[in-house]
Amino acid sequence: MNLQSLQYFEKLIELQNYSSVADYFNVYQSTVSMGIKRLEKDLGCRLVIHNFKRNELILTSAGKALHKYAKVMVGQLPLINNDLKKYQQQLNLELGMPPMVDNTYFPKVAMNLSNSMLLNLKIVDRTSKELLRLLKRDELNMAVVASVKPIKLKDFHSEILAKDKFKLIVSKQSSLVNKKKIELKDLDSQKVIQMDDGFIQADVINEIKKKYPDALDVIYRTKDPELIKELVSANVGISMILGEEIDEKDDLLTIDLDCYNIPDVYISLIWRTSRKINERTQKLINTVVDSIKVS
Repeated sequence: MNLQSLQYFEKLIELQNYSSVADYFNVYQSTVSMGIKRLEKDLGCRLVIHNFKRNELILTSAGKALHKYAKVMVGQLPLINNDLKKYQQQLNLELGMPPMVDNTYFPKVAMNLSNSMLLNLKIVDRTSKELLRLLKRDELNMAVVASVKPIKLKDFHSEILAKDKFKLIVSKQSSLVNKKKIELKDLDSQKVIQMDDGFIQADVINEIKKKYPDALDVIYRTKDPELIKELVSANVGISMILGEEIDEKDDLLTIDLDCYNIPDVYISLIWRTSRKINERTQKLINTVVDSIKVS
């Protein structure tokens, strides 16, 4: 017995018109008619008789009997779909990560995940602020986020995995390449390529500019960290990067920023405590914590 056909049958009893049912489900009228005929064929009896003189639909005895049970079954469909959706969410794990955090830390996590978990893991790529909003709206179960202060949220557990600092990245043709450490006074009028507002890098640069308005001249913003590397490599400007996020192929140099006023960056794993955690989710939490904390 086809569930969709049952839905057509129940809606036909309610609306008393094939055309109206077709409009309701956004299908052709012939689709509804075929669905009713399929039910009748499966059950081996007529369910509906169309009285053309009175332009009304009459349920047969078999139709009335089916309606008694179909009404319950169709009424339970939203609950069934909701339960199936929850079950699917348990199979398909989601982990929020901003791009810079993803590039720096996810490879360490991936090395310790089983193949089946990797195949079923979806990385939700958003800014830390957007990920926090998704968590609060219950649209995401867990996320690794970056912040300039430790995060405390009601109904969530927040575990600090690492405390990092931004480094300067420059082209090998930059005038800054001979400096092992740089103070903010060395960055007066330096052209800066920055991540879009909402990303942790933008938060740190904004904090610096509050104290040293002339230190950094932002000329371009993007949400793509790879584009930032390309532009810096071409000596269009300088930028800032977390941890060890570059390699030899990037053709870039990193320089430590020698300034106590530059805020630390807290890398935290946050997950909801008001919901029961299944075994797979707990395994992912443990793997993320162990992989990043050990590193």
